[in-house]
Amino acid sequence: MRRGFPAVLAALIAALGSTAAAAPSRSGGPDIVQVVIAAGQSGQATALRDNLLELFGRIDAIAWYRDARSIDPAQLMSGTGSVPAALAYVWIDIGVLHPERALVYLSGADREHVLQRTVMLPNGFDEVAREEVAQIVASSVDTLRAGAPLRVAKPDDVLLSTAPPRRTRGWLLLGATGAAERWSDDQAAVPAFGLSALLGRDGDGGRWQPALWLTLGYHGATTSGPDVALSMRGGSLALVALPGWRLGRRVGLRAGAGLGLDLLSVKPTLGENRAVVQLDPPRWVAAPFARAALRLDVDLTGPLLAFVAVTGDVGLEKHRYVVVHDGASEAVYEPSLFRPSVLVGIEGRIIGDGAQ
Repeated sequence: MRRGFPAVLAALIAALGSTAAAAPSRSGGPDIVQVVIAAGQSGQATALRDNLLELFGRIDAIAWYRDARSIDPAQLMSGTGSVPAALAYVWIDIGVLHPERALVYLSGADREHVLQRTVMLPNGFDEVAREEVAQIVASSVDTLRAGAPLRVAKPDDVLLSTAPPRRTRGWLLLGATGAAERWSDDQAAVPAFGLSALLGRDGDGGRWQPALWLTLGYHGATTSGPDVALSMRGGSLALVALPGWRLGRRVGLRAGAGLGLDLLSVKPTLGENRAVVQLDPPRWVAAPFARAALRLDVDLTGPLLAFVAVTGDVGLEKHRYVVVHDGASEAVYEPSLFRPSVLVGIEGRIIGDGAQ
């Protein structure tokens, strides 16, 4: 029996050694995954977390979640706000930078590389899209658990080894407008038609969009009086700094101010009484003004965008048209210094991705 005891002890030691060798190198607890979600609409982040919860449970991982207004590419490889000792870091942009797609950024603990994957959202962030995003995250975490690096798998995947390139890009929209303008008490809805150009750029994934709005319009009206009537025809040009904010996947709000110039051809004619009046010859009148504008944009299908805007023009010079009787002047027409307008229009993308 003495000779048998050492043999049993040796066998026990060998069995324990083989068990230890087969055990994984992890500490034994579930892996931690940091997940930062920026969603374009309320409820999207919660729905995605429900999908991730089920998949993380299958691979023995737990997530630390954080919501963000946008994903800042400059911080993807920094340790700012990161959970220490996490196995993977995940950033998910749901329609914030691009309303028609979700961007998933994935990185291991070393932060040396960030894999960017894209999920198109033809039907919004529905169950199919949520499941695809969740599967991308879960499979990437499983890859990192196995000790393998994240690799490009699809043509639109991008592997970033430095800070992601700035997403700032410019765009140009061109379109047509129709408007109703108030010139005076007697001219409360003067029709106007014109062209619209919106030139801007997108920032680094945020909702802020600086832009310049150029409008070129044609308008005309006729005043009537007992002695003299005025026929006024001409155009207006206005340039407005019009920054905007994305309110959702398809809606944006813009507000700003700028300057403009009216150039009108004013032609006097005899009035209703057909009185004997010496008429001045037709002349051009230039009238500078300051403009404030509020504009609501709605993305349509494809590259088209519709908008409605309210503007308020304040004349920088006062104009008054008079008729002189026996040395005394009598006002024929005096346009208001403040001219409010309502515009509607449709624009299409010419350069870049537009304001969508």
